[in-house]
Amino acid sequence: RDFAMVAYGGAGGQHAYGVAEIVGCSEVLFPRLSSTFSALGLVRADVQTSEAKSYLRPFADVAASELDAEFADLERTARSALFIAETERTRSARGIAMRYAGQSHDVLVEVAVGDDKDQLYARFEGQHEQLYGTKLGDAAEVVSISVTVAKVREFSAPGRTASEPLAPKTPTSAHAIAPAEYRRVELFNQSVPVYDADLIEPGFVLTGPALLEETDTTIVVPKDAELSVDRDSTFRLRLTPRYADA
Repeated sequence: RDFAMVAYGGAGGQHAYGVAEIVGCSEVLFPRLSSTFSALGLVRADVQTSEAKSYLRPFADVAASELDAEFADLERTARSALFIAETERTRSARGIAMRYAGQSHDVLVEVAVGDDKDQLYARFEGQHEQLYGTKLGDAAEVVSISVTVAKVREFSAPGRTASEPLAPKTPTSAHAIAPAEYRRVELFNQSVPVYDADLIEPGFVLTGPALLEETDTTIVVPKDAELSVDRDSTFRLRLTPRYADA
């Protein structure tokens, strides 16, 4: 009841208000292109690969310089698997799996370039305590080491730079934009206006029942609910108390 719900997926716009009614949310947000979140995430995600190596030995016998050399070797192997040029920007994450001597489970500890062994052991004990509630101070051993190398992708929002301010918009009534058509909706047992989302700009406000059609989804606006468009083009559905308090 204290939170707004974010709808996504191709059918999210059709069912969001009903889900909000069940859980008691009074506000639902529909970001632009929310029906393609999974596909956009895949396209924008950094391409990455991981390499790991078994490295079972007492932690006391491992030299920090030896670890650095092993990590560098794994990073070269991982980078070559990405088939990228030397000039392309990448980011790397190093990890070392450690456990107290005699344990059968290990803890993955993040490793930063330049970490000494005291820092690694302290980080291991801190994570062990966080996970299992104990910090023993006992001898530890290394189980394996790993690296993940990712190619960093650069993206910018089309049509507007990050530093460009969002200009305020004067609210636009639904009456100022003609519906594309009227369509009978059995859910409401009546004909309702259908608006083309591509024609709607920030500041637009309408009261349901209505349908808002995008290329990839349809947003259902129930009776007496208010739909508005934020400056960042997010659709914001505010439900009446009969929905919010259900």
